[in-house]
Amino acid sequence: MKVLPFIVLCFCAHLALSQSNRYLPVDSSGYFKLISLDGKSITGWKKMDDLCYTSDFRYLLAKTGTKWGVVSDSLTSVIPPKYDTIYTHGSAIFCESVLKLDIYLNQKLLVSVDDFEQIEFEYADYGIYDISLPGQKERIIIHTLDQAIVTDNTFKLETAKKFDDAFLMEKLIYTRSGPRYGFISYTGKEIKPVYTSISEFNRDVLELTDEKNHRHYFLNDGRALPDTDSTLQFHDEFGVYKIYKNGKGYLYDENLNSVVTYSGEDIFCLNSLKWDYVNGKKSIPRFAFKKNEKIGVCNKDGGVLLPASYEYADHISDNRFIVMKDSLFGVVDNHGNWIVKPTYTFISNPYDSYIEVYNRNKKGLLDENGNIVVPIEFDELHCSARGVLTLTKGKFGFYNLAGRKILSNSWNLVFALDQNCYEFRNSDGFSCAVNANGLLTPLNCHNVYVGINTLKYYLDSTVVLADFENGIKSDSTVYEYDSRIVVNRDLPRSSVILNESPCSVFRDQLTGKTGSKNMEKTGFSIPPLYDNEFAETFTYVKVDSAAYFQIGPLALQTKEIIYPFFGNGCYGNDPVLVYLNEQSTGFSHSSIMDPVYTTGHKFEFASDNPYQPHEIVAAQARKNYTLVMLTKGELNFYDGQKFMDYRTYFDQLNSYHNLVIDDVETFSRLSDSPMIYASDAEWQVIRISEYGNCSPAGTFEYYQELKSGVAIYSKDSINYGIYFYGAENSSEDEFVQLIPVNDSYFQYFFVNKLITDADGISQSKWSVMHYTGMALPDHYDQVELIHSGYFIVTQNGKRWVTNESGQIIYEFQ
Repeated sequence: MKVLPFIVLCFCAHLALSQSNRYLPVDSSGYFKLISLDGKSITGWKKMDDLCYTSDFRYLLAKTGTKWGVVSDSLTSVIPPKYDTIYTHGSAIFCESVLKLDIYLNQKLLVSVDDFEQIEFEYADYGIYDISLPGQKERIIIHTLDQAIVTDNTFKLETAKKFDDAFLMEKLIYTRSGPRYGFISYTGKEIKPVYTSISEFNRDVLELTDEKNHRHYFLNDGRALPDTDSTLQFHDEFGVYKIYKNGKGYLYDENLNSVVTYSGEDIFCLNSLKWDYVNGKKSIPRFAFKKNEKIGVCNKDGGVLLPASYEYADHISDNRFIVMKDSLFGVVDNHGNWIVKPTYTFISNPYDSYIEVYNRNKKGLLDENGNIVVPIEFDELHCSARGVLTLTKGKFGFYNLAGRKILSNSWNLVFALDQNCYEFRNSDGFSCAVNANGLLTPLNCHNVYVGINTLKYYLDSTVVLADFENGIKSDSTVYEYDSRIVVNRDLPRSSVILNESPCSVFRDQLTGKTGSKNMEKTGFSIPPLYDNEFAETFTYVKVDSAAYFQIGPLALQTKEIIYPFFGNGCYGNDPVLVYLNEQSTGFSHSSIMDPVYTTGHKFEFASDNPYQPHEIVAAQARKNYTLVMLTKGELNFYDGQKFMDYRTYFDQLNSYHNLVIDDVETFSRLSDSPMIYASDAEWQVIRISEYGNCSPAGTFEYYQELKSGVAIYSKDSINYGIYFYGAENSSEDEFVQLIPVNDSYFQYFFVNKLITDADGISQSKWSVMHYTGMALPDHYDQVELIHSGYFIVTQNGKRWVTNESGQIIYEFQ
């Protein structure tokens, strides 16, 4: 197959400088000079083989023969031309040749490194450091043939830390000495490489094992969590870490402070410790504790609120608790008095202090004192700040939060509107609107619209515009309806669906494990056997299982097998070795948008549609709500289309933190981070939601995403298209060649296509594009980028320097 030629020409410019300080290099027969932006000569001609910018605008790179040096803006030599590669980072100039690195600062040689292999910089990241601030130092890893030197931007190598190998990933420096592993935190604290394996527990905690296979846990800042006899647990909902020591559970907050003192065997948070106020009320921590195989409730000082005489306890308010006794649910106050006797198969707390009760397959709603708000006679109900929806035999009804029936169960559809309102529609097409206060409109509206503190509804001959104050209709104005005027076209609305599963994901406090509880009868639908990781939409359970799996050339080891746990559907899915999710905030915070990669190499994702499986070679989550997967081809390290570098791919595969580094080969590959290629590839590109409706979708023989937020694609490996994420003017043209070119600050694309002139003759011509469209107004025989917004173009044997408007700045003689 034909492979797209990528030629990346790096010309770096400091765009913040004023126009008066900018200049352009031009060449003629092996001589170069600098001209101003209006085409005037700044220097005389000087013989050299090439001349281009560095990112430090005080200097330019000058090439003599095959070697590079540095010259000033007067073309005076600053660093002699004896290096293969020269680049700048910060205020230093880095000059590389075979097995040699020289670092210059202010034109003086600062340090030389022999046996040099590569260098890795810790690029500035918000929340880690800012090198412009006093005392802030960027960390740098210099790799030689036999060691990795961890230093900072002062380059004092005599005091640097030295290891057999090291690399940067997720704010941390992973270190290796022989077959032992450690890390350096982003605060600079060193955890010495004495451990047999290193892995992530989550994004904030690392998990390391010693020679006795004992687990040790450290925060990313280097602080050690208290020692545990088993796997650490973290409950994001409550903001607590849980360890087990000598058979007893202990809870710590995210600052590693102990959060509760109690006398018992196990302990569980019942309400969040992350927020002081919930629903406008001061949150007082409550805990369930296990003692003598029973559950009680205590406060953070260990004071017993409920004795350990139940099978389960949960929190409704400071003095109301859901409890299970003899496998049935009830509600007690903080003195153990029954508010709701244990006669129900399940009880939950859907909103505020309301209590939803399940009497086998019928549901109702009680207030915090056990009084009936909604009778226990409905197939489904949903309580929220809008009020209470009810469903019986497929028909909707509505109660307000005071327990008054507002609508009987005779409505076909319900839509959630703004301002905490619902719109109901019946089979005759009539609508009405309600909220927690009751009915807002008559029952025979033709259309209902909600705006900011306003409500508009249409009757047969009138239009009513109502104002609201604190959710209550404060004023209404009636207008005569003019049928000739179309106002507010009826926009599509997503209807509310009440179709609850009879099961619920349930943490059994007697075992400390997760299972699935049947809400319509006593007992579990899935036994409580799993440690768990909660996502926003699904639950993922994990089971310890050290196993290797292979994706192309990648042999990776897991420390857990992950299962998507559909407890609401009373089943678990196939084991998932890798749970892929896009970690950038531009993708999705909801796990329903995330793909999974199962042991059978089947790729699945959920969006607005049901799960869609595809057999794949590898999968990747992309930006802008687009998923890209490789359905045919082979991953390798040497041939084909660029897929991504190894470390990035490892990090993406490890997004559920179940991969482990326990061998030198894996560590070395992460350190070198070679490019992964896909040979004989076929890509399937999928739009996940309506937000991705402008992205390319379908099957492509070539697909490449660049870091600048651009996708290049081809259906036949002959003609290539380009897509700019978020841009409305992505090119619909296809090109014979499409070459990304950047000057380190701006991405351009040289595009080649056949242009037919007035005589019907077709010629291969070049132009330049960027994310706003065409960067040059015409097509030429050749194009070359010399600086952001400035190009050398060739047409009919003549050469010019032009700007993006096509204006000629300089004409070569």
